Amino acid sequence: MLFGRRGPRRLSRIQIALLQRSARRGERYVVGYEFPDYLWPRVEKRLPEASAAEIELVERGLREWFVCCACRFRTALGMPSRAVDEAWHEFILDTRTYSAFCQAAFGEYLHHTPDEAMRTPMGSALGETVRAWDRSDAGRQEESVLWNLDERLGLDEPLGIDETQLAAARARSPYPAAAAGWAGAGYVGACFVGGGGEGSGGGCSGGGDYSGGCGGGGGCGGGGS
Repeated sequence: MLFGRRGPRRLSRIQIALLQRSARRGERYVVGYEFPDYLWPRVEKRLPEASAAEIELVERGLREWFVCCACRFRTALGMPSRAVDEAWHEFILDTRTYSAFCQAAFGEYLHHTPDEAMRTPMGSALGETVRAWDRSDAGRQEESVLWNLDERLGLDEPLGIDETQLAAARARSPYPAAAAGWAGAGYVGACFVGGGGEGSGGGCSGGGDYSGGCGGGGGCGGGGS
């Protein structure tokens, strides 16, 4: 779907083909990308209780998040992992490296946008994250660690997507709340990547049709408009 002033409208076959080609190219770059060596010691400071093996899971989760961003087809995504959000924030602080990564992977810079500024409900955005993963080549081969990573790490106030929500997202049913409220309730630093096109992704500041906005706590931001 492409979002416009009157809400979502269907994409043409040509538009879908172009988005698929762009997604495959972006995913290949993300999968082969080597994150800077300094990144993970900084992430360890944000997640001091995490073991070396758990930090490796966070690295995998960050890569899978960027795969989802590459395959989002202009929809607004929700960040399903607090741990990955922390790693993402650290990456953004190196604005030159992050900008170069975004340009190569997505064709533009992905900005931060607070969840409060987004018009897309978090539940709907999380559902789109599931569908973006399923759309990827990696998602056709295995399940993502993003859905329950925070729980595996034993984080307080974890984000996540439970089995019922995964099934609803994949069936394109209304996205249900978890038994104790939607996954991640109470964590202010939830992230979004906005959809492209006019009037979409309220508050997103990326440029062009394939624009993105990524929200997170801590006020991180970078270059671009």
